[in-house]
Amino acid sequence: MLAVETVTDESGNTITVATVEIEDEAALLYDVDNNGEMDYVIQDINCDNEITDNEIIPLSDGQVETSDLQQLMDNDGTGNYLAYNDDMPDYMNDADISTMA
Repeated sequence: MLAVETVTDESGNTITVATVEIEDEAALLYDVDNNGEMDYVIQDINCDNEITDNEIIPLSDGQVETSDLQQLMDNDGTGNYLAYNDDMPDYMNDADISTMA
């Protein structure tokens, strides 16, 4: 799980989008009707930088819920989210940059 966010499309509809990694490749999960259940998984399976109809896969009802995805965003108890769970927060506003090359 890399990210979960709510976005508004050009028609004003609210959509929940989750960015995930499947077999080391990025994929998107979409909840287009905003009912708390993901409706589609979209992945550039053949890595041609284009999404074709066969790369948009409908999900069965209730197969993936947005609440489950949000729980996967691993919170270390301090409010720092760990996308890769490497015991390092992905962002620190007060990081000591003097140790960075």
